[in-house]
Amino acid sequence: MVISLGIGPVAVADTKGYRDWVAGPALPAFCLDLGSRGEPNLELLLELNPDLITGAYGYGLDEAPFKRIAPLHTVPFYDGSEAPYRQAENETRKLGAQLGREAEAQRLIQETAATIAHVSAQFSGRADL
Repeated sequence: MVISLGIGPVAVADTKGYRDWVAGPALPAFCLDLGSRGEPNLELLLELNPDLITGAYGYGLDEAPFKRIAPLHTVPFYDGSEAPYRQAENETRKLGAQLGREAEAQRLIQETAATIAHVSAQFSGRADL
């Protein structure tokens, strides 16, 4: 999500998996691979001295080692607290605020809503499957 807010991460876990599974946005060329999502290389992460660590909550990783390196912002997968799409919008706003990218977060939310509306219009009138 940070890339969609205009920030290129210095490093991520499982860059190959990201490139295989995520259509876009692409990782920056300078982005380092921290190893697997299940066991990221904490020594390399510490050496990189990040300002903020972001991650998806739900992989079962202990947050404590990450919090000793830098502030940690976790984005939960759907947690049932609200409708899934509404939760995604709210998490985008929270991360935007954490990064000082509130305008970019709002732009991303609006662009996503417009894309959904466009695709929905293309399929309107079709029989339900």
